[in-house]
Amino acid sequence: TDNIPADFFQDIHVRKAFNYAVDRQAIIQAARSSQAVESRGPIPPTAFGYNSSTPTYGLDSSKVEQELRLAIAPDGQSWWDKGFRLTAITISGFSAYSAMLLNLKDNLQSINPRIRIDVQELDLPAFFQKWVTYGYAVMATTMYPEYGDPHTWLGLEATSFGFISKFMGVPDTLDALVASQLTASDPGQRARIIGEIQTRLYELAWYIWIDYTLALDASAPWVKGYYYHPLRAHPPYYALSKG
Repeated sequence: TDNIPADFFQDIHVRKAFNYAVDRQAIIQAARSSQAVESRGPIPPTAFGYNSSTPTYGLDSSKVEQELRLAIAPDGQSWWDKGFRLTAITISGFSAYSAMLLNLKDNLQSINPRIRIDVQELDLPAFFQKWVTYGYAVMATTMYPEYGDPHTWLGLEATSFGFISKFMGVPDTLDALVASQLTASDPGQRARIIGEIQTRLYELAWYIWIDYTLALDASAPWVKGYYYHPLRAHPPYYALSKG
């Protein structure tokens, strides 16, 4: 039922319109019980190289209209005048993901009634199978790092060959910058490169960054032998079981 072309999100005006159609603070309140902070890109505040000056998008209906009027469909009409319908996918059982997509759906449809977003939930195997086989127009997901270095996120989300970004059609615009931060021997220089990548990601609008969840580590005083991992929003039960 989708009527968008395969290169729909190659148009930066479409991507910016979608970013301006999300109320991040409303999502944080509804889906995270206010236990989150607004995201400024893939790097969380607890990681090396985080750039606190990276700008963010905010809900702005006039800018949604402005960007979609600049986005031209194959028949020559603007996507604002033509309207469109697409399917947004998330993993069933993750209420926060659904809240993000429903926020996007409600805002876009209220701004322009010619736009229709269908939100669907799939179980985890079906989600990944269809993602790899067909690709998705829009999907909501999250990422837990294997380790705390910023390349964990940049390699997967900012390059043309990353596991996440390659399925999203992200071009090689930032490949050289991502590679250069890996070889920078001076920590200050590397931090500046990582900060530049975050700003470039904002400008390119390939993702709708939502939030970083906050976490509370509560344990009895007799619990010993492990340390709290600030990059994860849940206790490391698997790691503890191996201890």
